[in-house]
Amino acid sequence: MIKNSVLPRDSIPPYCVFFSWYINNECDYKCTYCKPQNIKTVFVDVKEWMDVWDGIYQKYGSCNLHFSGGEPFMYPKFMDLITALAKRHTLEFSTNLSTDIRPFMDAIGTDRARVGGSFHPEFADFAVFFKKIIQLRKKGFEVWINYVAWPPALNGMAEYRKIVEEAGVRFSILPFNGDYQGRSYPQNYTEYERDILMEVGGLDVVNKDTIDWRTDEKKNSVKGRLCRMGQMYARIYPDAEVYRCCGNGSSRLGNILDGSFKLLEEPLLCECDNCPCHKCMLVDKEKHWLTFWGIPERRNLIGKLT
Repeated sequence: MIKNSVLPRDSIPPYCVFFSWYINNECDYKCTYCKPQNIKTVFVDVKEWMDVWDGIYQKYGSCNLHFSGGEPFMYPKFMDLITALAKRHTLEFSTNLSTDIRPFMDAIGTDRARVGGSFHPEFADFAVFFKKIIQLRKKGFEVWINYVAWPPALNGMAEYRKIVEEAGVRFSILPFNGDYQGRSYPQNYTEYERDILMEVGGLDVVNKDTIDWRTDEKKNSVKGRLCRMGQMYARIYPDAEVYRCCGNGSSRLGNILDGSFKLLEEPLLCECDNCPCHKCMLVDKEKHWLTFWGIPERRNLIGKLT
């Protein structure tokens, strides 16, 4: 098992960089509400990826990599890749937990990674899925469950949440983004659906620091404010293209494989008309958004920014 309680090279400004790495589009589930991006996945061997990430380490220090997809554990030789990455970087995962988690628990130290399990009731058996969550938690990993509030899945949500929280695991409700029966979501949840969401999720389904996704009325307008996205954060797509953030119209920062990727040297003004992110990195709001990013050791870096 890789153990490294001291995070290396965190003295390099901007002290910590966070990446969202959508490493692939491939998934073993075919959920009704999932619309994969029309982006071709670039398949690269572990050695080439490690050359890339070792170079990033030399420039920017130890980073935090959040893997998503698709289902990231379907990427070829994924365990070899993350085992090597964990020697210098910290990791987190959005995964449906459909694969055998024992190799992961044996290879990666609990101080190097955390796991968000995405439960998809169309394809997953809850008992099997939740058993893996409990195994990870008992091992010592920080874990939580993501549940997409797809309209047909709302009625079972309360029961699942009760079981999860009684076990001491965080249950996060994610808004459904897409169309269902002629309605555009998340803006147009019906009154009945909103009542379920408020009853089951309470106020945590309405983040007052970002979009109130129950209505069309409130938008998060941060355009023109200084933001560290692109300086302390970048979003990598399956084709290795890198952008400043997830907002429509965000700046391209290059390609992580061809050597053109480079972080911004300082915070820049937000470019997005409607920022979709409740943890966007606004300057002077570090005490808010750093609580959302990375493993606990990363969060302790807040003193260097305030």
